Amino acid sequence: GFIVLRVDNRGTPNRGIEFQQSIHRRMGTLEVEDQVTALDWLIAKGKADPARVGVHGWSYGGYMTLALMSRAPDRFRCGIAGAPVTDWKFYETGYGERYMDTPAENPDGYKLSAIRTHIGNLKGRLLLVHGSADDTVVFQHTVDLLSAMVASNVDCDYFVYPGQLHGLAPQHSQHFFRKMTAFLKRELN
Repeated sequence: GFIVLRVDNRGTPNRGIEFQQSIHRRMGTLEVEDQVTALDWLIAKGKADPARVGVHGWSYGGYMTLALMSRAPDRFRCGIAGAPVTDWKFYETGYGERYMDTPAENPDGYKLSAIRTHIGNLKGRLLLVHGSADDTVVFQHTVDLLSAMVASNVDCDYFVYPGQLHGLAPQHSQHFFRKMTAFLKRELN
């Protein structure tokens, strides 16, 4: 009962250096535009109900889920963000600084790309999940986001996978997929 649309937005690797580097110093901007354009295309084809759109992602995809729901809040009824990057200043420098430069060199870009900057716009229902021992996207990302949500009076459903790293172990993955499926059925049907 669901249509799944996957889009390689600008910034995605293996599409040429210009395509990949187009998001330099402004992550979370062009990618959102591209995803919304793809959604508009699908809706224009009569393939999707614009009132019943959900989004899901893990890691950078979790970042995109949050960026889409907070920067295009009228487009998404619900979303599931797993182990999301929420602020590039918390992420490992080898990746983050490749696209953003350092926080000192690009303070406006870091502020614009941080989910906390836009979280007050969130309207759809959000399921936020994270492994408590994640050493790739450290748990600080989720704690910072939850703090910003409280400050902005924004609600979410929240689940911690105790002791889990960035990739969930099989039993935890099965639990997550059941939880995600139930969430989507409840919010989109």
